[in-house]
Amino acid sequence: MDVSNEAMARGEERYNIYCAVCHGAAGDGDSMTKKYGMLTVANLIDQRLVDYSDGQLYDVVKNGKGLMLGYADRLSVEDRWNVVLYVRALQRAANGSVDDLAPAIREELGL
Repeated sequence: MDVSNEAMARGEERYNIYCAVCHGAAGDGDSMTKKYGMLTVANLIDQRLVDYSDGQLYDVVKNGKGLMLGYADRLSVEDRWNVVLYVRALQRAANGSVDDLAPAIREELGL
């Protein structure tokens, strides 16, 4: 998987188009569909999904799971991986801690 600013930006763009309406902008399931009681969707920040391998997340994006349809016909292979990359960033942002910071950054912040 290409981990670059461009891949992350593309993953965010595709996520916002295809995923955020159900999973929410932050991936926590707080979305438009939830507000209207239309669907119960996966909270991508939940530890159960954090524990998925990248391949498992890719498979769900490609083939769907439960009520979620797959996006193989809408997202290229590269874009599916970009979405996985972006979901990992959402998970890390929601579940991160001070210990995740580089020592130099912690020192600079006085932590």
